[in-house]
Amino acid sequence: MNDNSNIKICYPRNREVKNRESKIEKDIYTIRFDENNVIEVISKDINYKLDNNQVRKIFKYLVSIMLTNPKENRISATYGILNTLVETKKSLTEEDKENFILGVWAYNYLKFSEKQNLDLFDIREEYYDELFKFKRIENEIKVFGEFGYSETNPIQVSNIYAINDYFSKLRTKSGKKIKWERIESCGFGEFNGSTDKYLIKYRKNLLKQETIILYINIYNVTNSTEAPKGFFIQNS
Repeated sequence: MNDNSNIKICYPRNREVKNRESKIEKDIYTIRFDENNVIEVISKDINYKLDNNQVRKIFKYLVSIMLTNPKENRISATYGILNTLVETKKSLTEEDKENFILGVWAYNYLKFSEKQNLDLFDIREEYYDELFKFKRIENEIKVFGEFGYSETNPIQVSNIYAINDYFSKLRTKSGKKIKWERIESCGFGEFNGSTDKYLIKYRKNLLKQETIILYINIYNVTNSTEAPKGFFIQNS
């Protein structure tokens, strides 16, 4: 791993500042590259809507999420987390979330890059390119088939942890809970990430157990509140 702790980076606080030729003296400041300073920059960019301990905890979590996902899934995975966590899903605006993830993106890029000459404007440009692709895909996906029962119209949630949350609230028409088991991945299809096939089991009565197949995709911005035909969502 490269030790880039002495690298200084310019972090534009105004997200509209993207032209490297602009006069940006009032919109950027230079920080020594380390975790504490990046967390401080993120805190300022989200207008201190979360305390330092919350930012640090979420920051570390998102860093690990980015490290364990391929590049094309990093935005969707981290965005999904911010839309799921109690601390962030209501308190942060869309722009706040974009700025938070930009900080994580830049940190990961700088921390694990082999390059010695790093320009945050290039990192920002790459980040917004990936963000644009992600949001374009979210807006353009066309689904067809029976919701939940079709690979082309899966249940959409924002991360792997949201699967258990969704299925734990799913009930049969008679109010019975279900059991679920992942069978396999079905490939990417039209979605930003692979869709998974799940075996769903529930008791129709004391003597008979029913099984069905449902499809779920974890790369959505938000969590579905819709239930497949024959089921409903039991909210506490």
